[in-house]
Amino acid sequence: MTVEQDKSITPEFACKVNIEKEWIDENGHVNHARHLTIYEEARKAYLETECQVRIEDFEKKYGLRPIVVGPFYGNFGQELLSNESITVFTAVESASRYLQFSQRIVKNGQAKNKFNCKVYFVDKDNVFRRVPDELRSKITQAKSNQKS
Repeated sequence: MTVEQDKSITPEFACKVNIEKEWIDENGHVNHARHLTIYEEARKAYLETECQVRIEDFEKKYGLRPIVVGPFYGNFGQELLSNESITVFTAVESASRYLQFSQRIVKNGQAKNKFNCKVYFVDKDNVFRRVPDELRSKITQAKSNQKS
């Protein structure tokens, strides 16, 4: 997946994604399960680009693992086809116990589907923990930068 940020469109984090040929299923469009991967990659790109935090480093840096839990809200009714270019917009809100991600895929200037999820953090014993203060601070700073 090619992820390229574009701040000129909106103050939200925007990733340009080219639909790869191998993502196309036997029905000639991107399988709906692949949409979840596209959204996940956009969330990772947001954290890495805007907050300088890699998902892979959470356990080492914070002693926590992020887990995506419900509620999930998805509208996957619009087809995405091979060789199309889409933009995934990502906004995040930080609460004390989770990050709320609101995302949408836009194609040709129109929203095609959207997805919302919460990311919680658990320790090595799978006990839910607060969002690390450092991460919450980085998200607040990133949101401030996106508005300017």
